[in-house]
Amino acid sequence: MIYVSPVRGYLWSLIIYTGKTVFQTAFISGDTNKTAAIVLSLLEPLLEKGRTLWMDNFYNSPALSQRLKTLKTDCVGTLILSRKDVPQRVKGKKLQKGELVAQHSGTVSVLKWKDKKEVTIISSYHGEERRMNRTKCRQEKHKPYQFYITTNTWVGLI
Repeated sequence: MIYVSPVRGYLWSLIIYTGKTVFQTAFISGDTNKTAAIVLSLLEPLLEKGRTLWMDNFYNSPALSQRLKTLKTDCVGTLILSRKDVPQRVKGKKLQKGELVAQHSGTVSVLKWKDKKEVTIISSYHGEERRMNRTKCRQEKHKPYQFYITTNTWVGLI
């Protein structure tokens, strides 16, 4: 598990899995699952400083996003629909190309959009705003802003 700074491109922190590991920090409670505990352990020195974390879908979940937001840390990334607490409205909706469905719970938004395939993003940083995007064939498409950022800039991932 690696955190890489997207600006400077350096290794922030590394945890090598060596079997059963118990993570202990002031930010981990008894009901914190293992993947959330890994993220909180890696980020401990950066929490409560107004940072934004970009994650892939292996670590992301609605509960972790809400927890990070309470620690003054925004979270953006892809999301697996089978994760616990993903809104049924987003999970069950079948989309046509160009359609979008979003559900907000407090400061966390879960958004699913379909272009060639469905992609789900969770964010405590963005809303459901859209941006005009030009394709290779010079066609204009409205794309959710999170997808534009995620697919058009290099970001650090855990």
